[in-house]
Order: sequence, then C-alpha cells, then structure tokens
Amino acid sequence: MATCAHLYDAEHGNCPQPAVGGSGTCLWHNPAVQKSDTYVPDLLIQADRLANGDLAEFHLAGLTFPRACLPLRNLRRADLKDAALDGADLGGADLSGACLRRASLKHCDLHGARLSGCDLTGTNLSGADLRGADLSDAVLHGTSLLGTDLRGANLKGARIDDFHWNRLTRFAGVLGLEASTTITDQDRTQSFPSPLAMGGADEEISALAESDPEALKTRIFAPLPPSASTIIAPPPLVMPPAAAQRWPLVAAAAIALVLGGAVGVSLGRTRLELVTTPSPAVPEQATAQEQWAAIEREHAAARTQHEADLAEVRRMQGLEREREDAITAAKQEAAVRRAEAEQLRGSLRESENDVLRLRGADDRATVLAVKLSETQELVRELSRQGSRQDELSRILADGVTRLQQDNQHLTTQRDQHVVDETRAHQFETEATASRGLISSLTKERDDLVGQNQKLLAELLGAQRDIERYLARVNATHLQDYLTESDHKAPLIRISPGKTIALSGDYLLTLRVDAGALPGSVLCQVVAQRPPSATNPEITVVLYDQDERPLRRFSYSFPHVDEGRPFVSTATTVACDRMPSFVRIQVAPGLDDLAAQK
Repeated sequence: MATCAHLYDAEHGNCPQPAVGGSGTCLWHNPAVQKSDTYVPDLLIQADRLANGDLAEFHLAGLTFPRACLPLRNLRRADLKDAALDGADLGGADLSGACLRRASLKHCDLHGARLSGCDLTGTNLSGADLRGADLSDAVLHGTSLLGTDLRGANLKGARIDDFHWNRLTRFAGVLGLEASTTITDQDRTQSFPSPLAMGGADEEISALAESDPEALKTRIFAPLPPSASTIIAPPPLVMPPAAAQRWPLVAAAAIALVLGGAVGVSLGRTRLELVTTPSPAVPEQATAQEQWAAIEREHAAARTQHEADLAEVRRMQGLEREREDAITAAKQEAAVRRAEAEQLRGSLRESENDVLRLRGADDRATVLAVKLSETQELVRELSRQGSRQDELSRILADGVTRLQQDNQHLTTQRDQHVVDETRAHQFETEATASRGLISSLTKERDDLVGQNQKLLAELLGAQRDIERYLARVNATHLQDYLTESDHKAPLIRISPGKTIALSGDYLLTLRVDAGALPGSVLCQVVAQRPPSATNPEITVVLYDQDERPLRRFSYSFPHVDEGRPFVSTATTVACDRMPSFVRIQVAPGLDDLAAQK
C-alpha cells in the first residue's frame, strides 16, 4: 500500500500514514475529509501510534476529542480550528504555527507547550494550564483567558488585539506583559497591559472559600494606541471617593461630640501621611538597557509605595469606621440621656404639682393609699412570682436529675449492647469455626462410610471365595481327611527353649520360647516328609497351665521339590503368658489327597 505523499512546508521526513482515495495523501493531510465524526478520535489514536507522535500539519478542523491524551506530540502547523478538546492533556506539545481559531481548550493541560505563532483568534482557554508556555508571536484576538494560569508564560512579540480575563487569571512571571499603568477596576475595558498591575489572582485560592462575584467578573484588555507613551509614571495616591465624602460627616460628628461634653466621648486624631517617592533620575547618555533597568526600579519603587499607601488608606478607613461607630454610639447614648432628662423633668414637674395638691387637699392621701395598696399587691405578686420561680427551679432540678439518671441508664444499655454485639461476633466466629469442623467431620464420615463399604465388599468377596473353597472340598471328599476335633490329638507339655520331636509318617520338631518383645511367644516348626509325599498341613494349638487354649495357628507349605525334604517356619504371636501345653495336628497335603482319589 502506498504511503502519504504530503509535502511539508518545512524539512520533514515522509508521512508514514497510508494514502487513501485518488488524492495520494492520507486521511489526515486531506483537508476535504471531515474530522467531526465520532469515530475520528479512535482513528487518530491509531495514527498517533503509527507515526510515533508525529502529527505535524494534520488537518483536524472540527475534531471533537474531549480529554484527549496527546502530551509531547508534534502538532506543528496543524489545523485545529473549531476543535473541541476540553480537558485534553497537551503538556509539552509543539503547536507552533498551528491554527486554533474558535477552538475550545477549556481546562486543557498546556504547561510547557510551544504555541509560538499560533492563531488564537476566538480560542477559549478558560481554566487552561499555560504555565511556562511559549506564546511568542501568537495572535490573541477575542481570546478567553478566564481563570487561565499564565505564570511564567512567554508573550514576547505576541500580537494582542484584545483578550478576556478575570481576577482568577494568573499573570505572575509573564514575559512580554510588563505593567505600565493601572486603571480603576470599575472600567470594563482596561488599558494594556494592566493585568499585571491589577494582580490577576496570583495567590492560591482555597476551594472552601466563598465565591466572589467580583473575581468572576469578565474584563477586557486591549493594547495602548501607537501614540501612547511607553513609559507611564506611577499613579498618585488618591483618596477613595467614598472616604472623601465621609470626611465632612466625621468632622461634623466630632464637633457635635465636643459640644456635648456631658456624654463623655472623646475622639482620637489620626494623621494620614502620604509619602511619595521621587523617581530616580536617569542619565541622558545611558543606554537603552540602563534606561529600562532604571524604569523597572522606578516602577518597583512606585508599586511598593502604592501598596504602602493602599495599606495606609485601608487602615485610615478602618479607623474612620471605628470613629463612625463611636459617633453613632455616642449619638444614641446622648439621645437616651436626653430622653431620661426629659422624663426626669416631667417627673419633677408632676411631683411639684402633687405637692401643691397635697398641700391644698386631703384626697392626695387617698390616692397615695391606693398606690400603696397597688404597690403591696405588686409586692405580693412579685412574691408569688418568686415562689413560682423557686418551684420551677426545683422542677428543673428534678428534671435534670432524671435526665442524668436516664443518661446513665442509656449509657449502661449502650455498654450492654456493645458487650452483646461483641459476644454476637464471637458466637458468629465460633459458628463459622463449628461449620468448618462439621464440614471436615462430615467429610471424614463419608470417607469412613466409603471404607466400610469397601471392606464390606471385600468381606463378601472373601465369603464367596470360602464358599467356593468349601464347595470344592465337599466335591472332592477331602473333608474326610481333615481333623474335625482338636481333642483327638494328645496334649504335650512344653518347656521354654526345649525342642519337642514327633515321629510317624512325618518327622516333626517343635520349639516354643519367649519372643524378642515382651508379651510375645516364638514358635519354630521343622517338618521332614517321606520321599514320596508332599509337604504336610500342620496345625499348632497352645494351652496354658489350666489347659485352656491360648493361640491357634496353621501352616501350609507349597510343594516345591528341590531335593530337600525339609520345610521350616517360625511364628511370633502375642501372648500374655507363657504356654504350658501344645497340641499338634499333622495332615497330608491336599495335593497328595487329590492324587490318591
């Protein structure tokens, strides 16, 4: 497949993207292809991976890719007009010469990005992070910088027609926007470049702080006209209009307080000193750099003086508000005192009239008696009120006591609930452990049941084998040669370690001795057969001193004629006491019996 044949404006390698259609260019270098469809971001991610981050001169007009992750990408001279890239990560990306007209880059991460020569006409950069970004030679016309972080950005050589900002926009350390004048904050359009002079919210703003409508107010900045002076003297300190209008009122209030000396309110005097720092003289023969340094020093001194004057004005305004509060309080106090004086004068006049009436008539005494009775009634009412208050106090005290008791009871119940909850957790833990134990026991029981069934099956198999064996014995009449009773053979006394010899058709020797382990008996048997006979079947029964049987065991030897007519065996059996008698039964081998039949 052919690759893209796009010719870059600057020296650049070939585009690795595949060519589509008859234009010979790829999807991204063809301006006729719309990039506003929803599937375009996925294709762009693939193209970015193929080109290893080289997206130079891509035509991405109208691209809708919010929160795109394209840091450190090469987007030189890319066409991103009308693109919607809100919240995208473009940190350190190279957007030199790119067209971002009317693009939405709200809250984008563009710190350290190169935007030199970019067309930012109508671009919305509200809330974007442009710290340390290179905006040299960029075009700013109607650009929105509301709440944008421009700390350390480079705007040298930028063509700024106008841009929008507010108090949340940060301009600290911006290059190419040196402050020259300050216009009052009441103006909607400020004289360029006063964002630095106005501050621009360089301090950190807490997320818990209350919203300030003034901080969100949109302001517009435009550059100075060509005829304006490039060096503007620091603004003189001017008393705020509101403070200037209040001074006559303050003076009048102070005079009124001095004249009304009976009130006893005194006011302090505060002196406002406005200090102006003379501008340092700049030598006429100084170089442009020295003049600029002198201007910078003058500007810094003027700014320091301005801040000091503003602080002094604020302090004076605070003192003025305190004096206004004191004057207001003094006026209120004087009005109260005048009202009391008028009341006292009225009472005095009434008293004089009462005295005149008492002197002239005796009915005054009746009036006084009525007033006395009213006073006594009032005293009694006050006494009743006091008793009622005492009763109410006692009731409240009882209520407080009951509340304390209830509180203690509730505390006890709460503690008991905590203990019950702890026990419940313990019971739950034990129940969980018990369930695990029950599960393991159930598994063990199932294993034992399986083993029992297996043993039962083996037992049934053995029973069937015995039945088959007995059936074979009955069918060959060999049962006639088997001894049915052990009492037919005689009892032979034995001594531990001594050999017993028996003769007959077979020569048999037997020795019984204590075993190597405590509580065990060792029995050794040696049999010699006749030359024409097979090995015999031997049964040995051990008896105790009272001729009670202790152990019984039988021997059967396979007939393998290797020229030796002897067979021997040794058996160790568990026995709690040493046997005293033995009974031996010898029968011909089954092979001999079958041959005789």
